[in-house]
Amino acid sequence: MDYFFTQSAYVLLDHAPIPDEIHRALSDWGFSVTRYEHGIDLLTAAEASVVFEVISLDDQQTSILVDSMNCPWPDQVTDKEPALFLSWHSGALGPFVYFGCLERAIQECRTWNGATQAVKRHKALLRLRVAHKKGYQAEWKSKGEAKKYDLIEELAFVHRCLMALDKVSGVLGYFFPGGEALCSRETLFETWEYYTNHGYKPFDLWIMWINRRLGRTPEEPDWAVVDIVGLAPVGDTDLEACFPHTRYDSNQVANWLLNVASYLYDNGPIIEDGHTLTGPGGIDWQAYRYESSLQFPARPILCLRPLDSSRLPRRFLKRLPVSSEK
Repeated sequence: MDYFFTQSAYVLLDHAPIPDEIHRALSDWGFSVTRYEHGIDLLTAAEASVVFEVISLDDQQTSILVDSMNCPWPDQVTDKEPALFLSWHSGALGPFVYFGCLERAIQECRTWNGATQAVKRHKALLRLRVAHKKGYQAEWKSKGEAKKYDLIEELAFVHRCLMALDKVSGVLGYFFPGGEALCSRETLFETWEYYTNHGYKPFDLWIMWINRRLGRTPEEPDWAVVDIVGLAPVGDTDLEACFPHTRYDSNQVANWLLNVASYLYDNGPIIEDGHTLTGPGGIDWQAYRYESSLQFPARPILCLRPLDSSRLPRRFLKRLPVSSEK
């Protein structure tokens, strides 16, 4: 069966659970679950995995495929593992997922003190992917602005499934590879409570799935880069800001970028090349769209930099701008 995937999330486990335990956890939450004894896409078929399809009652074409991977997260994959290698490149591990994403998530995790130990302890995974049946991709792409709403609805759907699967034995925490983010069990439930108690504001939920990261380059010791990774799955371009770290507080810049991301989510991609907006320091920051980011993974980016007296390092300028024809 052919699928089009739009979201992915993983449960970190200290051992692989039995299929009946997974089925029971989902059923106890009232989900409509279909069990397949054999894999139904490239990777699960190659591993002969039992797969559970959790069907969305709001959209019969959309479901979450849940399966167990009896191995740690494969952060680096070579062609010596052909099924896994082909599956990764075909998007079977999730959309917008890049090699090395777990290592970067550990390095940049500031919200879960036990993340490093949990990752070291995990020996298995539960994989959740939002799947659309064959023929849905063209319909999804034609929806325009409506698709962003669909993506957030899917996000809430996955979040509820994760809370159900928290009952499975051996759960250590959660990994969102598209946003290179790690999340504790406590944060999973706290985020949902905040989301439901504050009027279902979509970005309050999505913040758990993204990461804000601080980078420095040895050749430019006076400069810093803060970026956000994980906005692509909801149809937005990732953000970065580059600035002299002696003039601007990195935490303030990171919080400001999150506000910019929320603004773009609500209003669409209305910040274009050359546009300015007031930022940290109470001055204007100018926007530039590039084909590649300064930090890994390399991806399209909206870059913001302060219009002050500082001279931007040449290295930061050696990037291709986004073509105006796109």
